[in-house]
Amino acid sequence: AKGCRDVQRAIEEAADDVTRSRLVTELAGHVLDAMRCPHANHVLQKCITCSRPHDCQFIVDEIMACHGFAELAARHKFGCRIIQRLVEQCPQQVEGMASAILSDVSSIARHPYGNYVLQNLLEHGNPSQRGRLAEELRLNVAPICQDSFGSAVVASALTKLSHEDTMSLAKAIVQEDGLLTFMAHARHGHAAVRLILQALDGPNRAKARDLLCAELPSLKVSRYGRVVAGWIEAEGRKAHSRAA
Repeated sequence: AKGCRDVQRAIEEAADDVTRSRLVTELAGHVLDAMRCPHANHVLQKCITCSRPHDCQFIVDEIMACHGFAELAARHKFGCRIIQRLVEQCPQQVEGMASAILSDVSSIARHPYGNYVLQNLLEHGNPSQRGRLAEELRLNVAPICQDSFGSAVVASALTKLSHEDTMSLAKAIVQEDGLLTFMAHARHGHAAVRLILQALDGPNRAKARDLLCAELPSLKVSRYGRVVAGWIEAEGRKAHSRAA
């Protein structure tokens, strides 16, 4: 562990980019092992965050040279960190990697580590990547929203997607029989429910409210559902007050 910290310090405190590049390329040929190591993954992250993007191209290349490894890395305890750093620091170089990950959204969204990679893509990905992710979430809305990790991705998506994609995702959830009320009882799902209500308007919002109001008795005895019930009742009181 001390050796790992020493290497990170050397990379961070290198005299110039050329010196740092020489240090970083010492990892060439060892990327796949390093990103799965509890110590070396920190060195790899430091390489990515401190180096010029083109000096990290070998990291992208080694990951992509192994078919299916990007998707596996997204689900790995340490590998997911490397994918996130690459998306943040080398956006132009990870198009292929992002595409591979976005081909398996339903599974990755429901993974305890993979969900963070998708949330990272929502924040740092380009509009095309976010749009594709939005479409995959809509197509797989039921299994993703019924999962705790998947609901966290959906909640993140509802705050980071374009207005049009946010509305489409919210409508898809409301239209899926029983899904909105299921989410209202769940840890991450109940937070997404509030975002759905905020995103929708007109008849779609009225439908969502009606679905939740019909389940108020069961929501009130649920740990997370009672929070949703509180929102619905408070909103109802405000509406009644305005009408009076």
